[in-house]
Amino acid sequence: MIDIKKIALRAINSSRRTSPSTYIALRLLLDNQHNLKWLQNYCERKLTTTSKWSYFEYQWFKKIDEKDKPNHRTFYIGSPTTLLVEAYILSILSKEEIFKNNSQNFSYYLAEDYASYNYSYYYKGYRNRNISISNKLTEDKNLRAFVFDLSNYYPSMDKSFVYENFSNYIEQTNIDEKIKNGILDFIKSSLDVTVSGIPVNPDIGHLLGSITLKSFDNEMYEIFGDRYFRYVDDIVIIDKEDNVKDVKAILDEKIPKSKGAILNQEKYQELDLAEWKILTSEIGHNDEFINLLNDMQLYLSMQDTASEIQKQLKDNKISLPVYKLYINSRYGGWQSFVKWLNYYNPLKSYRKSLTVEKLVNRAINLKKFYIESLKSLNKVATSEQNVNQKVLLKKYHFYINRLIYLFDVSEFEDKLLPLIPTTKEFFETKSVIEALIINDISNILSIGGKSILTFVEISKANSLSFPKINKKLLKAYDNTQLYSLGVLSLYGLILLNKSIEIEQIENNQIKNFLQFCDIQAPIERLLNDFSYNDEILSLRLNISHEHMLKKLFSKYDSKEKLYLAGLTLDEKDYFSL
Repeated sequence: MIDIKKIALRAINSSRRTSPSTYIALRLLLDNQHNLKWLQNYCERKLTTTSKWSYFEYQWFKKIDEKDKPNHRTFYIGSPTTLLVEAYILSILSKEEIFKNNSQNFSYYLAEDYASYNYSYYYKGYRNRNISISNKLTEDKNLRAFVFDLSNYYPSMDKSFVYENFSNYIEQTNIDEKIKNGILDFIKSSLDVTVSGIPVNPDIGHLLGSITLKSFDNEMYEIFGDRYFRYVDDIVIIDKEDNVKDVKAILDEKIPKSKGAILNQEKYQELDLAEWKILTSEIGHNDEFINLLNDMQLYLSMQDTASEIQKQLKDNKISLPVYKLYINSRYGGWQSFVKWLNYYNPLKSYRKSLTVEKLVNRAINLKKFYIESLKSLNKVATSEQNVNQKVLLKKYHFYINRLIYLFDVSEFEDKLLPLIPTTKEFFETKSVIEALIINDISNILSIGGKSILTFVEISKANSLSFPKINKKLLKAYDNTQLYSLGVLSLYGLILLNKSIEIEQIENNQIKNFLQFCDIQAPIERLLNDFSYNDEILSLRLNISHEHMLKKLFSKYDSKEKLYLAGLTLDEKDYFSL
């Protein structure tokens, strides 16, 4: 018997970061306690009776190309029931020894049974890999870390090979045959949504990516022993500097090129111990910004309103998303925890010591510290790609993406923009800031993704009016623009019927998606094809837009993570948490 509450929370957390529509639909389904009773049996039955699962395709900003145009990854998100069954499958597979990572693969560990995510927090494996490599390099001053990168890893892999590889592993388990066949059908269906390779974004894809190279990992371990390491698409081999040709020859021979594993020659690096430590140095791991947000939420849990701290922050030109923190602090589970603190926990005195004055002063001092830290950094050299430049870029991103929340929008043009390098690595960040300065979303609609979500957060924190849109820039065939408009509508920042004619859109998938996002709720089932849109539209029947907004700005469970999109602007990695 499955723990449906755990499965539900895992599905919720897998959707919140990249898909507001799926998150809302899941909440509409799961917040009804009656549904939890039948969903438990549903997941088990659906897995053994369904061969085709529903996904939605959309674009997520990756980088700027050579022509200064946005380049996107194609993302996929499962429907609410697809995500529930996906979480159920990963829960089953996490108990099987054969699906656990081998010793030299540090990426995407399937979560422990009690966890609220499908995978353990990514940073733990990433950090362990970095420490292990550092320790190995200390053994001999002549050792080097040869760092290789797999080009376009997930999309490039051969789908038939991925499926056959997974089939071989699951056949070695004692999982019930009906469940086993259901899982295989689910894997096949998830692979069928892509033109090539493993779908990017679904959590099941991370397991497929991890085990697809498991045989290769084992083979490399036989050759190099504990001098071989892999983290997602990064391969590191430790050897003496004089052996680099042999290492490259072995890797080139063993890498399964015929299965789609392609080495990116442009990203190859040779690093000594000092350079490796520089490259993997931790920037703000004990993040004072996050600590401040947590303390603010703890303070707000004692208040009937957020108006006092909101006013003080506004007077000091700080635009932290207090509205998010306050709503999260209202959650019943959090309130119960706070009541428990009052009676049984030594944190009681700490909680009571939190005042508006102290919290605002911490925000002011943090703002000053980040500004001074930015000013002290070296200039970004566009022509250099060494480890020092890479770490420098990480530091810039870290400080700038937090200052977005510590500056008032009125200060963006004069005080924040001048601190940002003019290189392409900050295109997404600068685009959002420039859009907020003029309160015009026209130029970020085609970027989409985190740009739109960040705009929403900062706009609401600054109580901006409805943003302007240059309708001349809207294109009826640009699905990224249309998807962005849908997300903005979900958050109540635009009225879709004032921007576009939904019924005139030719792409039915995006048109149906926009019907879900529109202010008008459907009063009858619009589709009957069991697609992603059919599912979310059916869950929205007679549900008001105001009710959906409440779902977006509340929590399903206390273990649901508070996420700020602006903190990850211009990041390029496949991190899921």
